Formats: sequence, structure tokens, C-alpha cells
Amino acid sequence: MNQQNNFSEEKVYATPFNVDLSLPHSKSFFDEYLEKALSIPEPIKNILMATSSAEFIENNLGPNFSMNSKQITEITRLIRDILINEIFLSDFPMLISKKLNVDMQTADQMARKIATELFAPVIEDIKEFQKQKFESKTGQFRQPEKQHLSSFYQNKPDLKINPGVNPNNVIDLRNK
Repeated sequence: MNQQNNFSEEKVYATPFNVDLSLPHSKSFFDEYLEKALSIPEPIKNILMATSSAEFIENNLGPNFSMNSKQITEITRLIRDILINEIFLSDFPMLISKKLNVDMQTADQMARKIATELFAPVIEDIKEFQKQKFESKTGQFRQPEKQHLSSFYQNKPDLKINPGVNPNNVIDLRNK
């Protein structure tokens, strides 16, 4: 009897695979979804279907970012959509911000945590898998430090110094 009570008190979390399967859908939806889910590479499929993925979302990600149940469901859907190759990995922070109604800094932190903790064992598999569908975008995979520096150098002001100008001058206001 006591064992039954403990079992019924355990919370059942939605994995990225089954997050929306309890909603009403047509038979063709289930057929298409199963075909898509079963066609992804095995390492990615393992993350998609693992209860440890659901536990990471519910017990780690949710509490760390003070997420409510709707936000947890939305982030689980977004994770699923990355894993089944429906959304591009570099669009992840923007979609998190939009769907969860959080600022971009928080969305970036969430995306980074997911990428470094949940996706870490399969991140290269995900990138390779996404090359097939998002061929035109695959050069955009974010590497924040490098991207930040390259945008800095691209947007630098034109600081040409004429040969007759002392380079030690800060600003020559007389000849402007």
C-alpha cells in the first residue's frame, strides 16, 4: 500500500519527445511525427527521449531561471524542435526570448546552459544534422567570443591618420 502511494506521488515529467503527445492531433500528425523522430541520428534521439532530459529541464533549468509550468512546457517544445531539426540552433536564444517572454540576456543564458549541459554530448551531431536542412544558415553557428570580436572589428571607426598629422594628437579641433 505504501509503495503505491509513493508511486502516485512521483511527478511525471514530459520529455522533449512526448511533450505534446497528450494533446489531440490527427492520425497523420502522429505518423509524421514518429517518422521524423525515428529518422534522427541515434545520439540525438537518445537526448530527445531520455527521462534525464526531462529531469534536467524540470529540476535544473526550471528552478535556475524561476520558470513557471507554461515556460517549462515551451522550453521543452523548443528543445524538441532543435533535436528534430525543425528550428535552427543559432535561432534558439531569440525563440526562447519570444516564446518564454524573457529578455535576450536571460534567453542567451538559458540557451548556453542547454547547449553546454543537455546538448553537450551531441552538439556536433546536432550541427551536422542541421547542415542538411539549414544549408544556407550553417555558417551562422554561434561562437559568442569570436562573433563578438569580429563584429567589433567590422564596426570600428575609420581612423586614418594623414601623413602630416601628429599621431599623438587626440583630436585636432582647429582643422575640422
